[in-house]
Amino acid sequence: MALQLSAPLVVTPGEPAGIGPELILKLAEQGLPWPVVALADPDMLAQRARELGLKVVIQPWQPDSQVTPSAGCLWVLPEAVRSVVTAGQLDSANADYVLSCLDRAIDGAIDGQFSAVV
Repeated sequence: MALQLSAPLVVTPGEPAGIGPELILKLAEQGLPWPVVALADPDMLAQRARELGLKVVIQPWQPDSQVTPSAGCLWVLPEAVRSVVTAGQLDSANADYVLSCLDRAIDGAIDGQFSAVV
């Protein structure tokens, strides 16, 4: 039985200097069977993809956009980091970014924009 979603899943990256952005990018490179939107800083994701040598196209997502699952494509609802991100180097200035991503994802799930928050 295939999972049927009324709206895309939303994924938040957590700490931008941590492993979350890498996991999101690696999943996008492989492709997922469900529509997924990353709520994150697209520039940070693109930088991390370059650093890791991953081939992922970052596509902007708007609430009225259709998400088509495709290997190598990541749909992103932009949320800007608060400070420059260096992988592996935590910066407390980005704590507000992490909370803002979660708040936006939760609000979107409550409003029906997303089927679930990951």
